[in-house]
Amino acid sequence: MQDKSKYVTFKQAKLLFEKGYNEPTVYPFINGEIDFDRSDLLDGSDLYIDYNYRYNGESMDVRGEVFSAPLQSEVIEWLKVNHKINVEANYLSNIGKYRWLAKPMNIIPKSFKTIKEYAIAVNKYYGKEDFNSPQEAYSVAFDYILNNLI
Repeated sequence: MQDKSKYVTFKQAKLLFEKGYNEPTVYPFINGEIDFDRSDLLDGSDLYIDYNYRYNGESMDVRGEVFSAPLQSEVIEWLKVNHKINVEANYLSNIGKYRWLAKPMNIIPKSFKTIKEYAIAVNKYYGKEDFNSPQEAYSVAFDYILNNLI
C-alpha cells in the first residue's frame, strides 16, 4: 500500500492546479481521494474538474473533481524551479521535532548589514510549529506558500 503522507493533500492539489502546476504525476485525486488503483503517468494538463480524463488511453467518465496527486518532493522541485522558493523540513535535535522553512531565493544573506537584519527578514518564512515527521512539516509549508507567497 502507498504511503499517503508522501503526497500533497486534496486541498493542496486544487491550489496547485489553480497556481499553474501541470507536471506529470503517477496517480490522480478523484473526488478527494488518491486513486492508487489507477497508476499511469498522467499529464497534469489532461485533468479537469467535473469532466473526464484518460487512463491507459481510454476516456474515463468521472463525475466530480479530478486533479493530479504529486509527491511532496515533486512540489518542492516545482516551487524551486518555477517560483524560486526553497522549502525545507529541518530536524531540531534539541527537541526531536521538525520545522519548515519556505524561503524565497532572492533573500541573500550578504545583502544585509547585520545578522540581526537577516534574521528579521527571514523570520516570517520559518514555521513556528513542531512536527513529528518531515511530511507533516512540508504539508504545512505548502499551505503557507500556496496561500501567502504565490
